[in-house]
Amino acid sequence: MNFHRAYDISCVADSLRKKGLENAIEAVNLACTADADAWLYVESKKIYDDYNKDFAPHEIMKNTIFNHMKLHGHSGGSISLTIHDLVNMATEYSTWKRAHEEQNSICEGEKRVVDEFKRNTLVPYYVSMSGGGSRMTAGPIVSEFLELYDRIKHQYNPELTSLFEEVTDLLGTTFQEKLDVLNKILDNTYSSPRLSNYRDAIKLRVDYQNKMNEIQDNLITQQLPILRAAIESRNPVALKAALNPGWGSMRFFEQKEYKEADALLGKLQDT
Repeated sequence: MNFHRAYDISCVADSLRKKGLENAIEAVNLACTADADAWLYVESKKIYDDYNKDFAPHEIMKNTIFNHMKLHGHSGGSISLTIHDLVNMATEYSTWKRAHEEQNSICEGEKRVVDEFKRNTLVPYYVSMSGGGSRMTAGPIVSEFLELYDRIKHQYNPELTSLFEEVTDLLGTTFQEKLDVLNKILDNTYSSPRLSNYRDAIKLRVDYQNKMNEIQDNLITQQLPILRAAIESRNPVALKAALNPGWGSMRFFEQKEYKEADALLGKLQDT
């Protein structure tokens, strides 16, 4: 008896996800024999518990399914998502397909909204700024986008994430620049609740980063005399300890004393 199955998975919009599911269907069909229906194993949902296991040589069906999937690049979160799709598709196909179609409709609607924002708001703003202008005029644009972003952000969307960075960078390319410009905009030219909330979020990040920088500066200040003492001692053990205090940062690695101690340790180890 032929237990092979075929499914219409055209409703899966993501190309990588679709390719993974196609491969999984192929794997299950390969595992079917004249006497064994591998799809019953999928429908039992035991496959959820098995994808991280190692199988004995006699477990031919399971080995066939998972080896074929891994051969085509499935691993970690990828195989987990594919198995979830595979089980839902095999057990509740109409519900699974309808969910994907509804999701596709939502995504298409979101794309239309984003495209309209680009066409009707963002592009005209860029045109108006082509002759030169100030970041101070970006308040209404950023506020409008943030409100749009809140309405449609329900899952990870690379295009929307990229647009978020593009629009908020109208205020500045660093968080400190954004905060400075937002303070001026909100105090002098334009105000909205969403823009105020964004300013508050940016301020939290800036305050946190400043605090971390302060802590880091204190650690570096305390470590420099230790590095200097280790250099003067020319003791490899002392140099290793001074170079590896249990924390690290690019600013620490860029210090003159760090580079000198590192170079000296290399010379001592070569002799």
